Amino acid sequence: TVLEQTHMHPDAIKRRQEAEERQRRRSAARQRQRELSQQGLKWWQEPCEHMAMLESPAAFLEAVEGAQQQGRLLVVKYLSESCYACKTLTPKLHKLAESYNGDVLFVKINGSAPEFAQFVQDMGIKGVPWFQFYRDGELVHSMSASLNPQRLAAFRQEVARQRRLAPATLSYSED
Repeated sequence: TVLEQTHMHPDAIKRRQEAEERQRRRSAARQRQRELSQQGLKWWQEPCEHMAMLESPAAFLEAVEGAQQQGRLLVVKYLSESCYACKTLTPKLHKLAESYNGDVLFVKINGSAPEFAQFVQDMGIKGVPWFQFYRDGELVHSMSASLNPQRLAAFRQEVARQRRLAPATLSYSED
């Protein structure tokens, strides 16, 4: 309450506010999970207007071709159903995808799904979450990202950088 906070040190007030914000985010995440469960969906199937869930390797090829025809950057997220970082990053990626409002195409591939087992192996994906960037139908960058704030910031910067690049230029990060 306000009366309690007037007698508290400013750092203590800040820590309390941060803890309350974390609690609100956790509560919202739990509510989102309950809603998904009621719809019969798992966390990786959560709908997002600007991030599609691919159902087959053929859908991947169509996404690459569609992005090329539209002159847009395509960001592919590889995930696993049991990956905590993949699950925790999902809301952040949905917000990022929405911030580009369709200017950058984002798609998800569930590497745990049997229809993608060979495909993921053929693509050389050894860990998740893993991201690939396609421009003009070509792979232009590949990287991992995690909950680490620096790696997440690097991912955001790479999306912005690749979006600005016109011709395909290859860069690869073995993180």
